[in-house]
Amino acid sequence: MRQFEDKALVFAIALSNIDKKPEERDVLRGVKLKEKCRSDFKRRKIVRKNLKEARQKAGMTQREVAEKLGMSEIGYRQIESGKRLGTIRTWDMLEDLFNVPQRTLREMP
Repeated sequence: MRQFEDKALVFAIALSNIDKKPEERDVLRGVKLKEKCRSDFKRRKIVRKNLKEARQKAGMTQREVAEKLGMSEIGYRQIESGKRLGTIRTWDMLEDLFNVPQRTLREMP
């Protein structure tokens, strides 16, 4: 799905810039992609914050959460830091463990 969204974004940029000079198109394409990267960074930052807050409210350490999920501590740290996405099963278990809906954990306020 993600790959489709990226291709759709590039196609939309190409269509909106069809009447522009090639050098203007490249500049605009770069701006759009930078905006997308900033948006991804912002989303990851919020997920990190939400997961960390939920874990701390539950009074658990990263090691304890990892043990409950049946994964390595490093694996959970990567999920909490946003370096790794985690499976649907992992998010289901986090939802049950913290008693917080997944959407709340992954959404922007």
